[in-house]
Amino acid sequence: LFTQLEYSEPPILGESIGGLNKFYLDYYGDKLYLKAGDVYSLQGRGLTLNLIQDQSIDYDNSVKGIEARFNLLENLSLFSIIGQSKYKYRSDPAEREKDLLLDSKLGFVGFEYEHDLIGTASTSILFNDISSESLTDYKLIEYDFLWNRQIKNIDLFIEHVISNANESSSGKKTYVMIYANIFDYGITYEYKNYLLNHNYNIITANPPIVLRESNSTLVSSNAHAINWNDEIGHQIEINKNFSDQFIIQANTSLSYSHPKESNSNISLMDVLIMDGESDIYHQYPFRQLYLEVSGWINNDNVYYKIGIDKFDDFKKYFSNPFSVSALTIPTMFTLKLSENNSTTIYAEYQNREEISRMSDLSVNLANNYIDNYYSFTYNHHSLFSLTFFYRQELYKGVWGSFWGDIDPPPNSGNVEVWRGLDITYQINTSTQISFFSGSQKGGLICANGICAIQPGFEDGFKITFRSLF
Repeated sequence: LFTQLEYSEPPILGESIGGLNKFYLDYYGDKLYLKAGDVYSLQGRGLTLNLIQDQSIDYDNSVKGIEARFNLLENLSLFSIIGQSKYKYRSDPAEREKDLLLDSKLGFVGFEYEHDLIGTASTSILFNDISSESLTDYKLIEYDFLWNRQIKNIDLFIEHVISNANESSSGKKTYVMIYANIFDYGITYEYKNYLLNHNYNIITANPPIVLRESNSTLVSSNAHAINWNDEIGHQIEINKNFSDQFIIQANTSLSYSHPKESNSNISLMDVLIMDGESDIYHQYPFRQLYLEVSGWINNDNVYYKIGIDKFDDFKKYFSNPFSVSALTIPTMFTLKLSENNSTTIYAEYQNREEISRMSDLSVNLANNYIDNYYSFTYNHHSLFSLTFFYRQELYKGVWGSFWGDIDPPPNSGNVEVWRGLDITYQINTSTQISFFSGSQKGGLICANGICAIQPGFEDGFKITFRSLF
């Protein structure tokens, strides 16, 4: 039996809630699994079915219904889900509460077969009837084909989906992952190709984003808005552990939309170079490069992590090209002190430029920002911690035809500062209480390609109590 009680009056994001929020009952047998209530489930990598909850971005696409799985043979299983939901979502990610609603009826059935020779294969079909006051009603049918196989030190995964809406509009979704260990280098390659001509909200799916999500404060402030209906992407990640003192991680992520008949097709090299003065904006290219070194030094008394991140995201709204480019250097250092005490220091720097261009690619308006973020934490015997936060953003105006002969641009040289102090006390291993005083910058927060704008916190006081039970 699972229950989720919530009291939010109001939460940071979403509507006020008081009382029983989620509930399900499940049963495990030798051959049968049953679940009734609020159903969360995942098929493959989520191209067709990925029902999840993430309260940090106020996202929940679960259904109320029944899920069942029956093992016909030792290596053959049947599975099914039947349910319905009222899916709420935002017309604008800046809104605190959701303002749009879809009624969804879901039917899902499939089978999975495992064999030592061929690996794991699965086929499923999804039926989804969706109605709304603001959108045309439609019926979605998706056929999902999945194969996974491990061959020595190579792991292969392929999932392909054929998508049809209202029996007339078709589309496809493909995801491929290859992992190999070559001379102790862990190499992962991911590929996505999403093309849905019907342009409907696929509320049951959360496919792989095929890009790197960072936990760095400044790196994560820049987010690529994924077009789930039209995007091709590649990601390569390389990990190498030379020793405990020196570990390397390198990541390259690229994506772009499918070419339109009226425009020339851009190449992978165009996306790698990301030249702001070339005509590539019509395919919404995105590139992110990341390199990190980390390890324990000084007899394992000091842990360090130093990275460098280059982010470039190009868009074309109507005939106006727009780009965001940022160079970020995130660092973290942890020092062990005597008697189980420690200190952790985060220091991050970012140079971000936002450029709006004319149709001939000449600069219309350019804005430049310099961000610095620092935090210092002292941890005492794992009983309490004291953290000081400081963030500064400097706006530097850059010339563009928008300002003409104005010198300097308005607000150039403006500095904004956010600072705060947090004290956290560990009551026991599962319970803690925190006191925060100060201000925090709001902004876009993303999880699995889904984003919401979290409001800032200005010169206030917060008490947070957490308990796991």
